[in-house]
Amino acid sequence: MKLRPSTEKHKELFKEWQKEGQMEEITCREIKNEKPFVDPKVLAFSFFVENIKEPIGKFNCFSINKRNKSCECGYAVNPKYRGQGYGEIMIRYCVNYLFNNFNFNKLYCQTGSFNKSSVKILKKSGFHRDGVLREHHELDGKLWDDYIYSILRAEWKKWNKF
Repeated sequence: MKLRPSTEKHKELFKEWQKEGQMEEITCREIKNEKPFVDPKVLAFSFFVENIKEPIGKFNCFSINKRNKSCECGYAVNPKYRGQGYGEIMIRYCVNYLFNNFNFNKLYCQTGSFNKSSVKILKKSGFHRDGVLREHHELDGKLWDDYIYSILRAEWKKWNKF
């Protein structure tokens, strides 16, 4: 798997994924001008595998907090390649990259309780559930719990195999 910075071309492709996967609708991000607010200070990566010309996934780091040595992470797998293990590989790769190249102590993710595949990938990738934001995430007129998962540098060192 190769990691490359996201380009404008990739951003357009990611918008297509979101249409398919309802990503913009299921986010719990703040809504501004009828669209989810995206922090402009984002470290974004696109993922490629051999013999596939388009990105198979994306991984973003945002809410970077240098004082607390933490950042929030988000990810998406191309709908064509879901269920093939790429999500877990991508997350593990990024966790390794971030801990090896930045002074982070903690990486964290937030996901809706309804997003079973995301919960499963985070657990398999060494993340621990830190808490629950009760009825925090609106989807289709219903309020769902949101889960917060994190991995600490010390925990990462225990399972780091890259």
